[in-house]
Amino acid sequence: MKMKQCILFVFFSLIQMSSLGASNSPDSLFTDEYIESICLNEPKRALVLLDEAEQLKKMPPYRIDYLRCLVYHNGMEQYRIALDYANKAYHSDFIQNNPMWKYSLLDMMSNACLQLSDYEACIRYVVEGTKSAREIGDKSGEANMMLMHGEAKRKMGLKAEAETYFLQAIGIQKKVVASTRDWHDVDDLLYSYGTLISAYQEDGKYEAAIGLLPEYERLMDQLKKMPDLPDGLCDLRYASEYAAFACIYAQNGEQETARKYYLKYLETNYASSIEGEPIRIEYLLNSGQYKEALHYIGKEKQRYADNGETISFEYLRYALEYEERALAGLGDYKALAETRKQMLAVTDSLNSRDKANAALELSTLYETNEKNEQIRIQADKLYRERIFLIASLVVLFLSLAVISFIVHSLRATRRKNRILVQQIDEMLDYQEELHRAKKAMLDSAATLTSEELPAGTSDSEELPAGTSESERKLFELMDMTIDSEKMFLDPDINRDALIKRFGILKNSFAQFIQTYAGTNFNGYINNKRIDYSVLLLRDEANYTIQAVSDDSGFSNVRTFHRVFRDRYGITPAEYRKNMTRKA
Repeated sequence: MKMKQCILFVFFSLIQMSSLGASNSPDSLFTDEYIESICLNEPKRALVLLDEAEQLKKMPPYRIDYLRCLVYHNGMEQYRIALDYANKAYHSDFIQNNPMWKYSLLDMMSNACLQLSDYEACIRYVVEGTKSAREIGDKSGEANMMLMHGEAKRKMGLKAEAETYFLQAIGIQKKVVASTRDWHDVDDLLYSYGTLISAYQEDGKYEAAIGLLPEYERLMDQLKKMPDLPDGLCDLRYASEYAAFACIYAQNGEQETARKYYLKYLETNYASSIEGEPIRIEYLLNSGQYKEALHYIGKEKQRYADNGETISFEYLRYALEYEERALAGLGDYKALAETRKQMLAVTDSLNSRDKANAALELSTLYETNEKNEQIRIQADKLYRERIFLIASLVVLFLSLAVISFIVHSLRATRRKNRILVQQIDEMLDYQEELHRAKKAMLDSAATLTSEELPAGTSDSEELPAGTSESERKLFELMDMTIDSEKMFLDPDINRDALIKRFGILKNSFAQFIQTYAGTNFNGYINNKRIDYSVLLLRDEANYTIQAVSDDSGFSNVRTFHRVFRDRYGITPAEYRKNMTRKA
């Protein structure tokens, strides 16, 4: 009684001490799934939760670093900070021993370096990511790495090498798509083709780009037949395709064909949307329709202005550069000069902003590392305080409880095992007596006429009514034969052999065994093997457990252990140990 009171005292003391640093947030918030779900829309809240998880040791460090990388990479696009956390997580033992996690990190690290224009580092991570993808058998991941490899090579000016990697990615994805029912795989292949087509277009290889059109359209036909497609996806992809090839054909001097694709683009719903309307500008410029192009350029400039996005690379490229081309085409040099002034002003602002952002990001990185170090110090201090407070109580009282429990459990287990062994031995004696009786019946059972046994020559016939007695005799004959000939020792024994030998209807065999054996065929044979194994365990002291399993007809020792324990409640080794003691 005193022991129980001490244990309860320790238990409640632990609860009270733990509550000193308890979190106000439920544990359901400290999960990968939840933090990943909010990292895009609520990145700051995700970081607060991760700080709390770190302080309270709700997650291991590698997971916290991984999730911080995810938040900064996907949610905040602060790639330097994302890389810092990625490297911390990457060098943990867990990540190094788990290729799936390793690949996910390398994917983010590669893309971060690509965004930061560190192409050599990007390629190093891509090479490692490719190995990880192959290790886990992720063909889509391997193709993704190949595509990123090509993008890095292209940024470095190595266009021929880039094309090689693009084609390798497409080759891998083709094999995936050939057997997939997932629309994501088809869409990924379309994206890869789009990347290659854009590269050909940028390099003036219009015929090469046009040569990919049939395959692209075939994939589009496949995509629209896939299940669970998001609404509007096919319309979006068709609009992008038609607009792209309208430009390519126009650049190639095939204006009539270009116009046909442009009209197809106009028929899509996406073409009239706010996001889709600007796509037409490239075609209008390439086809010499400068006034109409200026109309849509003006709408696009206004959209950027309304959203406060006039100081951006997108505004420079998709508004001012388009405007410059249109004005040059019209020969309006006065307006052109004004546009170029705007371009210079935006470029200067962007350069200044990038420098400021880089400095801010580095400062944030420093502050973040300092903050994380403080969190780590506080967490370690809190942990040490808790350990100091409860250590003596745990060592004294909990140890006593554990020792008491172990002693009691060992005694109970030994007592249970002795009883089970005694029961097994009694059952074994009974079975041996029963076996002798069955063997004496074998000769008389063999005199059964074919009229007494159920017909078994046709799978299409049903057992005649009133044959239960003959069925029972047939089962006894089969059972005695299996025992006398030890057919169950054959690991390859199957129902077909028994059906053929004893003339049992094939379509009735399962029910036949279930009715008279009380189990299925495998259970019936395994029961006989287990009975035989007990004899070997008792009589063959020099046999190993593996040898007993093999000689009893089991295909592997794991199955033997499982069946034996299910049957008797103890393992073969425990039976032998207690049987020896009994003897």
